[in-house]
Amino acid sequence: ALQSAKPLKHNSFKIDMTKRAIRRALMVSAQGGGIA
Repeated sequence: ALQSAKPLKHNSFKIDMTKRAIRRALMVSAQGGGIA
């Protein structure tokens, strides 16, 4: 979904932030973690 994302003038940081959030969520999930 984010591979073809095109940032607008003032929100390009959101694409990187979203990619990091997804990566972190997958890592936490893979380690058996979650929101307590």
